[in-house]
This record gives sequence, C-alpha cells and structure tokens, in this order.
Amino acid sequence: MNASTAFTGPGRIDTHHHYFGDSIPELVSEFVNDGAQPFFFPKGVDDHLEYMDSMGIQTAVLSPSIKKEWHTQWPPARWKNLCERTLKAQLKIQESNPLRFGTFAMLPFPHVNETLEFVRDIYTQEVKPDGFALSTAMGNKYLGDPAFDPMWEELNKRDAAIFVHPSDTAMPPGLDYQPYVFEYAFDTARAIASTIVNGVFTRYPNIKFLFSHNGGAFPFMAKRLEDLGPSAKEKNNGKSVFEVIKTSNIFVDTAISAPVQWPVTLDIGFPVERIIYASDYPYTAAVGEVAYHGKTAPEESGQFTRHDLDVKIARENALKGLFPRLASEYKKAFGHKVDC
Repeated sequence: MNASTAFTGPGRIDTHHHYFGDSIPELVSEFVNDGAQPFFFPKGVDDHLEYMDSMGIQTAVLSPSIKKEWHTQWPPARWKNLCERTLKAQLKIQESNPLRFGTFAMLPFPHVNETLEFVRDIYTQEVKPDGFALSTAMGNKYLGDPAFDPMWEELNKRDAAIFVHPSDTAMPPGLDYQPYVFEYAFDTARAIASTIVNGVFTRYPNIKFLFSHNGGAFPFMAKRLEDLGPSAKEKNNGKSVFEVIKTSNIFVDTAISAPVQWPVTLDIGFPVERIIYASDYPYTAAVGEVAYHGKTAPEESGQFTRHDLDVKIARENALKGLFPRLASEYKKAFGHKVDC
C-alpha cells in the first residue's frame, strides 16, 4: 500500500476515472478508428498514476465506459463474460496498490439472472470491487423499470455503491454533434427521473447511487418534474421530488460540470455531503486544468468553502458515504489526518 510521493497528505478520491485495459479488446475499441481520441488513450497503469499525481488524486476508482451494443445486441452470456474479464483485470490493478486504486465492476444489466449470478459470485470472493457501474439506460429500459427490482433487492442487501454513467444514445436527426455534448446530460436526467418516480431510492435505501456529470441536466429539470411530471409521492411514501433528493442516498459527481450548475444543484436539495470529486479521466486529461475538470467548476461557482472543496468533496464524502474499504485504507495510511 503506497501513497503518492508527488504531493503530501491524503489528496483526492476520483470516482469517475475510466479504465480501458489494454488486455481487453472490447474496452480498447473506444479508441479505434477515432482520430480525435487515440492521442490520450491511457496505455497502462503508469499513465493513470502520472495524471493522478499531477492532479493531487490519491485514489482512482476505475470504471469502464459501457457501450450500448453490449447490453442491447449481445447475448447475455457474452455480456456477462466481458464483465467478468474486465473485473478480473481491474481487481489486479486494485490489488497491486489498494490505496491508489478502487474498482466499479460493470454489471450485466439488463439480464436479471446473469446479474444476480455475477453479484452473488463476487461476494464469495476474497477481493471485491468497491461498487458497481451501470449505464443510465440498460437495453431499452431506464433504471426505474420494475423489471430491475430483483437486482435492486440484491444490491440493497449488499449496501452497494452504484456508479451511473450515460452511454451512447440515439441522436436527433440533423444535429451534427457527438452525444456527449447534450445527450449524455439529458439521458442522466431521464435516469434520475425514472428512479425517483418509480420509488427506487425509497424502496432500496441501502444502495448509494452516484450520478455522473453533476446529475446531467436533472438539477435544471427537477422543478419541471415536480410540477408537471408523474407524481413522485405515490411510490415514495408521500415525498415530493425535492424531499426524495434531500433524504435519499443520491450522490452527484463534479466531472464536466460548469460553475452555473452548482447553485442549482444545492438549491434543489443536494447537500455538500453528497457531492463527490471526479475527473472524467482520460477525456479531461486532454484539456488540462479547466472548468471541465471536476476541481475547477465547484471552486469558480463560489458556493463552497475551502473546507468543503479540499476535504469534504475531495475525499471525506466518498470515505464516509460510499467506500468502507477505502476508508480503512486511508485510516491505515494517514491515521488522524482523515475523517472517515
């Protein structure tokens, strides 16, 4: 267990840090035949560590980008096999330095039996991931779909942390931009709305959901959902949309946010304690220390104290709210210097 020597103190925990293991062709395929991306494709663990050291990141929780074709076109067994191979590769990195690396394991959603088998098998193993990764929509269903209830029940029993990231989506015709420009933000808003109005956060209170990119467009749309959408109260014990946000285990990360988003995020009920630092490596590595990196926009918003930024958002919220294994590692490495 080795801490970074590039900076002093515990540093940050990066909860949105993509992994493209070069031993797994399906993951590397994101950078094939795309002239805009290969120049920042991480070649190995050293590339991750170099970036982490430069940004004061002590721990990166690795998560692959989930391609839509894997859960819409592939047979369930093939998709589950990719999840298994990817997890094995990620855990190998985590085991090499359990302080500097954590793991979100892809789940073979939307396939119920395969997902239940995968999760139950993980909990028989000595080395486990720190949580699980899902796309905003799996197959043609958003996360609040009742078909997913057996999987939420299992994950609720495990007090699981779930990282939710948008995936490639159907683009409106005639708009010449990549889905990450607008569609990722909209799809994240749909996923949060789906889970709220279907009572997922209320029925499965032990699951910690972490939505990427500051919850996408959802903070701007929450009042519209409350005023004009299907009632949240029916499946949330009478709670409104805003009451669900305030009282549930819903976290948002800081990756690719803008300063204007943070007053809105706080206004709709997200407390500082459920905001988590994230970099969105390797994509933000190409542009450096700008607002799209998860550190700069919260600072520029003027909404947070120095303690909020450097302690709570940087690592404390993750250690207290999401990652008990990492909390133990930080106690061993830094003792009284961290509050877990």
